[in-house]
Amino acid sequence: MNTFKKMAIVTGLSCISITASAHHLTPDQQAKLSSILGCLSQSNDTVHIHGCNLQITNGLGETSSNNGTGNLIIGYNNGSSAPSAPTASTSGSHNLVIGHGHTYTRSGSFIAGTNNTVHSPASFVTGSSGLAEGRNASRSTIAGGLGNKNFAFQSGILGGNSNTISDQFSHAMVILGGQHNDLDGQYSTIAGGVRNKVVKALQANILGGEDNTATVQQTVIAGGRFNTAAREAATILGGQNNTAKGFRSTIAGGAERQTTTDHEFRAGVFNSQDPYRADALNSND
Repeated sequence: MNTFKKMAIVTGLSCISITASAHHLTPDQQAKLSSILGCLSQSNDTVHIHGCNLQITNGLGETSSNNGTGNLIIGYNNGSSAPSAPTASTSGSHNLVIGHGHTYTRSGSFIAGTNNTVHSPASFVTGSSGLAEGRNASRSTIAGGLGNKNFAFQSGILGGNSNTISDQFSHAMVILGGQHNDLDGQYSTIAGGVRNKVVKALQANILGGEDNTATVQQTVIAGGRFNTAAREAATILGGQNNTAKGFRSTIAGGAERQTTTDHEFRAGVFNSQDPYRADALNSND
């Protein structure tokens, strides 16, 4: 029985050849079978396919169709000692599946690791307990990490823990590591950090830090804690508990600073409502 397991392909096709003689296959049929066997060779425990292509399909005539077959599965994908038949949770087709415990219901995806769930087509999901799904979440990526969730089109999460891209109706968003970050804004990025949030903001960027929030477009928060960018094109460079409410305003560090007018600048204990005049800086605010 062990020999059969190790040489499944060669032995199986050899059995077909023997059975073929018993059932009086035509010379043409036997020639085709011989041609198939000619693509195979074996060295110790390794079976080689040479000079031929290997194509796996689900038999429905369309790559995007799904019936739970036509997948290439490396490993058992169920954590047990024997293969399992397709179920509702493995009803997808034409996927490359590596590892165990995966759920896949669509087609054309690469899935590796453990316990990942993929309900979006043409996706790339690795790591553990990742989730790629959503109304428009095709071509999405989760590259490693634990418990990351991607619901968006053409967007990616690269590592980290429990990060989420939550906007199903936007695309081109990226989370680069970190943990418990939540991204909901087209063309936006969260690069690391903890519990940072982009909320319905176009082209917003949070670069590290923790508990920072960007709520409007073209804003930047670079590090710090509990900072909020709440007006277009505002920038906060570190610090904590700072709030930028002025258009194109900047807060450079400090604590509990706030901008309320356009082009306003604040840095630590200093502030200016005219960034083009150095003498506007004062320390009495």
